[in-house]
Amino acid sequence: MKPYFASIKQYCWVVLACFILSIAGGFYLTKAQPTAFTVTSVFAVNQYYTGGAAAPSTSPSDLLTAATNYSGEISTREVMLYVIQKYPEITQRGFTADDLIADVVASPSTTVPTVALTATTSKPGDAVLLANSVADGFASYIQAQLQSGLDQTRTDLQTKYNSFKTDSDNLAKQILSYPSTDPHIALLSAQRSNDLTEMSDLSRQIADLPTVAPSNIQVVQHVVLADASVTSKSS
Repeated sequence: MKPYFASIKQYCWVVLACFILSIAGGFYLTKAQPTAFTVTSVFAVNQYYTGGAAAPSTSPSDLLTAATNYSGEISTREVMLYVIQKYPEITQRGFTADDLIADVVASPSTTVPTVALTATTSKPGDAVLLANSVADGFASYIQAQLQSGLDQTRTDLQTKYNSFKTDSDNLAKQILSYPSTDPHIALLSAQRSNDLTEMSDLSRQIADLPTVAPSNIQVVQHVVLADASVTSKSS
Protein backbone atom coordinates (compact mmCIF):
# COMPACT_ATOMS: atom_id res chain seq x y z
CA MET A 1 0.00 0.00 0.00
CA LYS A 2 2.87 2.38 0.77
CA PRO A 3 4.09 2.46 -2.84
CA TYR A 4 0.47 3.16 -3.90
CA PHE A 5 0.07 6.13 -1.53
CA ALA A 6 3.50 7.37 -2.47
CA SER A 7 2.42 7.40 -6.11
CA ILE A 8 -0.73 9.35 -5.23
CA LYS A 9 1.24 11.81 -3.13
CA GLN A 10 3.58 12.36 -6.03
CA TYR A 11 0.74 13.66 -8.22
CA CYS A 12 -1.40 15.44 -5.62
CA TRP A 13 -0.13 18.77 -6.93
CA VAL A 14 -2.07 18.08 -10.12
CA VAL A 15 -5.31 17.88 -8.16
CA LEU A 16 -4.45 21.10 -6.33
CA ALA A 17 -3.58 22.85 -9.57
CA CYS A 18 -6.87 21.77 -11.16
CA PHE A 19 -8.75 23.01 -8.11
CA ILE A 20 -7.07 26.42 -8.29
CA LEU A 21 -7.63 26.64 -12.03
CA SER A 22 -11.33 25.84 -11.62
CA ILE A 23 -11.73 28.60 -9.03
CA ALA A 24 -9.89 31.07 -11.25
CA GLY A 25 -11.97 30.04 -14.26
CA GLY A 26 -15.22 30.44 -12.35
CA PHE A 27 -14.15 33.87 -11.12
CA TYR A 28 -13.24 34.93 -14.66
CA LEU A 29 -16.50 33.63 -16.06
CA THR A 30 -18.45 35.55 -13.42
CA LYS A 31 -16.61 38.73 -14.27
CA ALA A 32 -17.10 38.07 -17.97
CA GLN A 33 -20.88 38.15 -17.63
CA PRO A 34 -22.03 41.51 -19.04
CA THR A 35 -23.45 43.78 -16.36
CA ALA A 36 -26.91 45.11 -17.15
CA PHE A 37 -29.32 47.53 -15.55
CA THR A 38 -33.07 47.14 -15.26
CA VAL A 39 -35.96 49.51 -14.46
CA THR A 40 -39.72 49.14 -14.57
CA SER A 41 -42.33 51.71 -15.59
CA VAL A 42 -46.08 51.08 -15.17
CA PHE A 43 -49.21 52.24 -16.95
CA ALA A 44 -52.85 51.71 -15.97
CA VAL A 45 -55.90 51.14 -18.14
CA ASN A 46 -58.82 53.25 -16.91
CA GLN A 47 -61.30 52.73 -19.76
CA TYR A 48 -61.89 50.17 -22.45
CA TYR A 49 -63.40 51.15 -25.80
CA THR A 50 -65.26 48.49 -27.74
CA GLY A 51 -64.96 50.56 -30.91
CA GLY A 52 -66.64 53.40 -32.77
CA ALA A 53 -68.77 55.77 -30.76
CA ALA A 54 -69.74 53.12 -28.21
CA ALA A 55 -69.51 54.19 -24.59
CA PRO A 56 -66.31 52.96 -22.88
CA SER A 57 -66.47 50.15 -20.35
CA THR A 58 -65.01 50.52 -16.87
CA SER A 59 -65.89 47.07 -15.52
CA PRO A 60 -62.95 45.41 -13.72
CA SER A 61 -63.00 42.34 -15.97
CA ASP A 62 -63.02 44.41 -19.17
CA LEU A 63 -60.14 46.55 -17.93
CA LEU A 64 -58.08 43.48 -16.97
CA THR A 65 -58.73 42.00 -20.40
CA ALA A 66 -57.71 45.25 -22.08
CA ALA A 67 -54.48 45.40 -20.04
CA THR A 68 -53.64 41.83 -21.02
CA ASN A 69 -54.33 42.54 -24.69
CA TYR A 70 -52.26 45.72 -24.57
CA SER A 71 -49.30 43.86 -23.03
CA GLY A 72 -49.26 41.58 -26.05
CA GLU A 73 -49.67 44.45 -28.50
CA ILE A 74 -46.73 46.40 -27.09
CA SER A 75 -44.16 43.85 -28.26
CA THR A 76 -44.97 44.30 -31.93
CA ARG A 77 -42.83 45.97 -34.55
CA GLU A 78 -45.61 48.40 -35.47
CA VAL A 79 -45.77 49.78 -31.94
CA MET A 80 -42.00 49.93 -31.48
CA LEU A 81 -41.55 51.69 -34.82
CA TYR A 82 -44.09 54.26 -33.65
CA VAL A 83 -42.13 54.71 -30.40
CA ILE A 84 -38.74 55.26 -32.04
CA GLN A 85 -40.28 57.68 -34.54
CA LYS A 86 -41.85 59.65 -31.70
CA TYR A 87 -38.66 59.65 -29.64
CA PRO A 88 -35.68 60.01 -32.05
CA GLU A 89 -33.21 60.01 -29.14
CA ILE A 90 -33.74 56.23 -28.97
CA THR A 91 -32.31 55.83 -32.46
CA GLN A 92 -29.54 58.28 -31.62
CA ARG A 93 -28.43 55.92 -28.86
CA GLY A 94 -28.23 53.05 -31.32
CA PHE A 95 -31.49 51.21 -30.59
CA THR A 96 -33.81 49.83 -33.26
CA ALA A 97 -37.42 48.67 -33.07
CA ASP A 98 -36.18 45.07 -32.79
CA ASP A 99 -33.92 46.09 -29.90
CA LEU A 100 -36.91 47.52 -28.07
CA ILE A 101 -38.84 44.29 -28.62
CA ALA A 102 -35.94 42.34 -27.07
CA ASP A 103 -35.06 44.77 -24.27
CA VAL A 104 -38.51 45.80 -23.01
CA VAL A 105 -40.78 43.15 -21.49
CA ALA A 106 -44.46 43.88 -20.79
CA SER A 107 -46.10 42.06 -17.88
CA PRO A 108 -49.81 42.56 -17.11
CA SER A 109 -51.03 42.34 -13.53
CA THR A 110 -53.54 39.60 -12.74
CA THR A 111 -55.34 41.64 -10.07
CA VAL A 112 -55.42 45.25 -11.30
CA PRO A 113 -55.55 46.70 -14.86
CA THR A 114 -51.90 47.70 -15.04
CA VAL A 115 -48.95 46.70 -17.22
CA ALA A 116 -45.33 46.77 -16.03
CA LEU A 117 -42.67 47.55 -18.65
CA THR A 118 -39.26 46.24 -17.62
CA ALA A 119 -36.34 47.56 -19.66
CA THR A 120 -32.90 45.94 -19.45
CA THR A 121 -29.82 47.49 -21.07
CA SER A 122 -26.07 47.76 -20.48
CA LYS A 123 -26.40 51.39 -19.35
CA PRO A 124 -28.80 52.66 -16.67
CA GLY A 125 -29.62 55.80 -18.65
CA ASP A 126 -30.63 53.74 -21.67
CA ALA A 127 -32.89 51.53 -19.54
CA VAL A 128 -34.62 54.61 -18.13
CA LEU A 129 -35.06 56.06 -21.62
CA LEU A 130 -36.56 52.86 -23.04
CA ALA A 131 -38.90 52.18 -20.12
CA ASN A 132 -40.33 55.70 -20.07
CA SER A 133 -40.43 56.11 -23.85
CA VAL A 134 -42.24 52.82 -24.46
CA ALA A 135 -44.78 53.61 -21.72
CA ASP A 136 -45.47 57.13 -22.98
CA GLY A 137 -45.20 56.08 -26.62
CA PHE A 138 -47.70 53.25 -26.26
CA ALA A 139 -50.16 55.56 -24.49
CA SER A 140 -49.79 57.97 -27.42
CA TYR A 141 -50.13 55.10 -29.92
CA ILE A 142 -53.42 53.93 -28.41
CA GLN A 143 -54.62 57.55 -28.21
CA ALA A 144 -53.93 57.90 -31.94
CA GLN A 145 -55.89 54.70 -32.65
CA LEU A 146 -58.85 55.96 -30.62
CA GLN A 147 -58.70 59.34 -32.35
CA SER A 148 -58.68 57.64 -35.74
CA GLY A 149 -61.74 55.62 -34.76
CA LEU A 150 -63.49 58.72 -33.48
CA ASP A 151 -62.73 60.65 -36.68
CA GLN A 152 -64.02 57.77 -38.78
CA THR A 153 -67.22 57.61 -36.75
CA ARG A 154 -67.75 61.35 -37.25
CA THR A 155 -67.13 60.98 -40.99
CA ASP A 156 -69.60 58.10 -41.27
CA LEU A 157 -72.31 60.00 -39.39
CA GLN A 158 -71.73 63.12 -41.49
CA THR A 159 -71.96 61.07 -44.69
CA LYS A 160 -75.33 59.67 -43.60
CA TYR A 161 -76.51 63.15 -42.62
CA ASN A 162 -75.53 64.55 -46.01
CA SER A 163 -77.34 61.71 -47.78
CA PHE A 164 -80.59 62.40 -45.92
CA LYS A 165 -80.19 66.15 -46.49
CA THR A 166 -79.76 65.65 -50.25
CA ASP A 167 -82.87 63.48 -50.35
CA SER A 168 -84.78 66.01 -48.23
CA ASP A 169 -83.82 68.89 -50.54
CA ASN A 170 -84.89 66.90 -53.59
CA LEU A 171 -88.24 66.07 -51.98
CA ALA A 172 -88.77 69.73 -51.11
CA LYS A 173 -88.27 70.68 -54.78
CA GLN A 174 -90.71 67.98 -55.86
CA ILE A 175 -93.31 69.18 -53.36
CA LEU A 176 -93.06 72.72 -54.70
CA SER A 177 -93.52 71.46 -58.25
CA TYR A 178 -97.04 70.18 -57.51
CA PRO A 179 -100.19 72.23 -57.02
CA SER A 180 -101.12 72.65 -53.37
CA THR A 181 -104.05 70.25 -53.72
CA ASP A 182 -102.15 67.47 -55.45
CA PRO A 183 -102.26 64.15 -53.49
CA HIS A 184 -98.54 63.54 -54.18
CA ILE A 185 -97.67 66.28 -51.72
CA ALA A 186 -98.85 64.29 -48.69
CA LEU A 187 -96.72 61.26 -49.65
CA LEU A 188 -93.63 63.35 -50.41
CA SER A 189 -94.09 65.37 -47.22
CA ALA A 190 -94.16 62.15 -45.17
CA GLN A 191 -90.92 60.99 -46.81
CA ARG A 192 -89.29 64.35 -46.18
CA SER A 193 -90.47 64.32 -42.57
CA ASN A 194 -88.68 60.98 -42.10
CA ASP A 195 -85.50 62.48 -43.60
CA LEU A 196 -85.69 65.45 -41.25
CA THR A 197 -86.11 63.13 -38.26
CA GLU A 198 -83.04 61.11 -39.29
CA MET A 199 -81.08 64.31 -39.84
CA SER A 200 -82.01 65.57 -36.39
CA ASP A 201 -80.89 62.29 -34.78
CA LEU A 202 -77.63 62.22 -36.70
CA SER A 203 -76.95 65.86 -35.93
CA ARG A 204 -77.36 65.11 -32.23
CA GLN A 205 -74.99 62.15 -32.43
CA ILE A 206 -72.36 64.26 -34.20
CA ALA A 207 -72.68 67.03 -31.61
CA ASP A 208 -72.26 64.51 -28.78
CA LEU A 209 -68.94 63.25 -30.14
CA PRO A 210 -65.87 64.72 -28.42
CA THR A 211 -63.38 66.60 -30.56
CA VAL A 212 -60.49 64.67 -29.03
CA ALA A 213 -60.77 61.01 -28.06
CA PRO A 214 -60.39 60.57 -24.28
CA SER A 215 -57.20 58.79 -23.27
CA ASN A 216 -57.73 55.40 -21.65
CA ILE A 217 -54.12 54.77 -20.62
CA GLN A 218 -52.31 56.63 -17.86
CA VAL A 219 -48.63 56.17 -17.06
CA VAL A 220 -48.63 55.86 -13.27
CA GLN A 221 -44.92 55.18 -12.78
CA HIS A 222 -42.09 56.81 -14.67
CA VAL A 223 -38.56 55.80 -13.72
CA VAL A 224 -35.41 57.76 -12.92
CA LEU A 225 -31.74 56.79 -12.77
CA ALA A 226 -31.99 56.06 -9.05
CA ASP A 227 -34.48 53.30 -9.83
CA ALA A 228 -31.98 51.32 -11.92
CA SER A 229 -30.84 48.05 -10.37
CA VAL A 230 -27.96 45.83 -11.47
CA THR A 231 -28.72 42.49 -13.07
CA SER A 232 -26.83 40.06 -15.28
CA LYS A 233 -27.48 38.76 -18.75
CA SER A 234 -26.47 35.17 -19.27
CA SER A 235 -23.47 34.69 -21.55
